[in-house]
Amino acid sequence: INLIRKENFSLNLSGFPTSKKLGVKNVREILFRGRVTDSGNKSNGQWVYGLYGQKEMGLPNMYHIITPNYLVPPVPDKTINYVDVNTIGQYTGMNDCDGNRVFEGDILLSKLGKYGIVEYLDNCFCVRRKDGIYCDLEYFQENYVVGNIHDNWEFAEKIRGGK
Repeated sequence: INLIRKENFSLNLSGFPTSKKLGVKNVREILFRGRVTDSGNKSNGQWVYGLYGQKEMGLPNMYHIITPNYLVPPVPDKTINYVDVNTIGQYTGMNDCDGNRVFEGDILLSKLGKYGIVEYLDNCFCVRRKDGIYCDLEYFQENYVVGNIHDNWEFAEKIRGGK
């Protein structure tokens, strides 16, 4: 996924100001993912990446990921994908050993064979393992993304110490 260039914030939806226009450099990449639940969408059940939004359309509220056609995966003629709110996760701004983006809810594997789950705690992204919570930024880069808690919920329960 190549949404934002390293030198400046390049995502521009319908005239939203970019950081380049505002004179800001090194802006943190804001990106979300969620699993599509819209049965009328060909991407139903797939992961989509983009901006997060919420529409109040009665009960329950509708949560969505906005994916312009130039985002990956491309969604022809559809820029709003309704997603399961429980699967929405934010990009941490960090990549793993292989350069893969690390999202909230990802399962990481350390080089020592220990698993952890990426969580947002006390205003920062951390990795929760059975032996503790790690919030060191370098920790993310020393691990591999091997899945996520939504696709591997039974394994995630074992990591958390459940049955």
